[in-house]
Amino acid sequence: MFLSKTRPISYLKSNTAELAEELKNDQNDILITQNGAAAFVCVPIERYENNRQALALLRLLNMGKQEVEQGRYSDADEAMRELEQELFPEGQRTKG
Repeated sequence: MFLSKTRPISYLKSNTAELAEELKNDQNDILITQNGAAAFVCVPIERYENNRQALALLRLLNMGKQEVEQGRYSDADEAMRELEQELFPEGQRTKG
């Protein structure tokens, strides 16, 4: 994360619209301090959404890794057969 700017919380309180415009235009995170210490980071919405999507993918990968480690997996052909049986019980699938 690249923090190009640091602003005190008093700046945020009195210049909220300007801070929002900075985030929109610069696309860089802004560190907000309170009593001289880092309090939180303001992040452009696009980066926030991308970070949430990346985190969700990492969670899915971790879940998959745990399932493999626990022996709870099947090969692709077996998974497709099981899926077809659920979707098309008793041979209802039409060929074509």
